[in-house]
Amino acid sequence: MSCRIDRYVIGEDLVILCISGRITAQDVNILWAFLEQEGISVAIDLTEHLLMDREPAGLLALRESNGAEVRNCSAYVC
Repeated sequence: MSCRIDRYVIGEDLVILCISGRITAQDVNILWAFLEQEGISVAIDLTEHLLMDREPAGLLALRESNGAEVRNCSAYVC
């Protein structure tokens, strides 16, 4: 895994996943599992991410369209 995912619980209804490092196509299955585990009340913070492949960007766009919040996203990803 070339990225790190830190999980923070805020209150009773919000989980923030902070992703740092490079997010590659090989990380998609792990990222998908984390997001599925959390459900819809999740925010994805990309402050510390370095690079992102197309596949994980597509996954994040899909999750955002289904109600997840994507925070601090670089212009080249959003």
